[in-house]
Amino acid sequence: MAPTRQKNTAKIVEQPSSSEAEYDPSQPDASQSQSQQSQEIPADTLKKLLDKTKQQNIKRRQKKEEEIETNRRQAVQEVQRKIEACHQEHQEKLRALRQPQIQRLRELLQEKQDVEKQLDQCYATIDQSYSIASEQIQAAVTDKINNSTE
Repeated sequence: MAPTRQKNTAKIVEQPSSSEAEYDPSQPDASQSQSQQSQEIPADTLKKLLDKTKQQNIKRRQKKEEEIETNRRQAVQEVQRKIEACHQEHQEKLRALRQPQIQRLRELLQEKQDVEKQLDQCYATIDQSYSIASEQIQAAVTDKINNSTE
């Protein structure tokens, strides 16, 4: 082992100030007595204190989680309300835009029905005319046959 060198250092001792003069390290002050008292706290009391602190932390955490969940639900409900309002507004605009088209379709359907009625009347007239013409031709042919045989 190597020899160690020791330095001789001179310690300068200053005169204590008036506030330091009152301090006597041999007598314990208030903070030292409190730390000694805290060391004398029984283990079961410390355990109870720790358990109480844990329970308070758990309750605080649960309360925060509940607040977060409540805020989340409110936000979701608000978004749903906005979506529904937007959907309703869109449906109303769409209905307003389609209304002229629907009206035009109704007019066209009515016109189609009118045209079909006219066609039916025309076909009925044609059938009637054909029947009359057929009867006239038949009567003429019958007359011709009767005249030619006489």
